[in-house]
Order: sequence, then structure tokens, then C-alpha cells
Amino acid sequence: FEGDQPGNAADPLAELRRGVARAFALTVRDPQVRRVFEIALHKTEYVDELQVVRDRRVAFREECMLDMERMFAAAKATGQLAQAVDPPAAARGAHALIDGLLSNWLLDPQAFDLEAVGRQAVEAYLAGLTAPTAAGSRQPLRKPSPSRHGGRAVTPSTGRKHGLRTEA
Repeated sequence: FEGDQPGNAADPLAELRRGVARAFALTVRDPQVRRVFEIALHKTEYVDELQVVRDRRVAFREECMLDMERMFAAAKATGQLAQAVDPPAAARGAHALIDGLLSNWLLDPQAFDLEAVGRQAVEAYLAGLTAPTAAGSRQPLRKPSPSRHGGRAVTPSTGRKHGLRTEA
């Protein structure tokens, strides 16, 4: 995520990484953005009188999906993704991952570092979509930089937390 240059049309996956990293950073660091996400994801009941709000949220989601689909299609065209990757399906999967990370972090911000874990999860997801190199292996992932969360370093480890493996 770090070091990507803005507006790099030759690298659509870098554009995607930048956008996701920005969303995670804003959620963590900006209390107003966090409140908006908390309300939208956890405190809104879409009853009849709030149908307009639901419709707006669905329209925004679809706009994001189309943006991601465009990025995945461009990445496939440039050979960054395997030819078998279906851009609409890749966009749905990425959206589910991002939405799930945001939703779970908002429920319990102390459970994990949204920026570090989000970066690792997105990298792992993208690794599953990347085109094999000539040697038949996947394109290498960038190692996430260590970050701090709650006074502890967040880096890949071999330990377990909440019954899940935390190694990369």
C-alpha cells in the first residue's frame, strides 16, 4: 500500500490498494468517518421511512463495485491477474472482504489493527487472483510494514488469537 504513486493507470491494483488503505486509515483516524460507518453498518434499521437511505447505500455500493470491477478488468488486461479471473466476481469478493473487515473492526476496534490486518488480507486476496509468472509461481506480494496497535507490534506471527492462525 505504501509507496504507490497516485494516478498510476499502468498499475490498477496499486490504485485499488491505495483506495482501500485510504478507507481503512480514515476509519481508524477520523472519528467522524468512523461514526458514519458505525451508523451505516450497525445502527440503521431500513424500515419504510428509511428506504431512501437504503437505496442510497445500495447505489453507493454498486458504484464502488463498478469501480473495483473496472480496476480488476484493467489489471486482467495488463496481465496482473490470471485470465480465468472474472472481474465482477473479483469485485464482489473484494467488497465482501473490505466490508467484513470494516464491520468487524467497528464492533471491536481492539480486536485487530484495521490498517495492518486489512493490508495483509487485501494482499492475500490479490495474491489468489494474480497471474502466474513464467516460472509458474504467483507474482510475489509486498511484505506489509510492521505497525503499532494498542502498544504492540502487529506483524505476521505463528501464534493464535481468537482461535485463528495469525501467520502470513
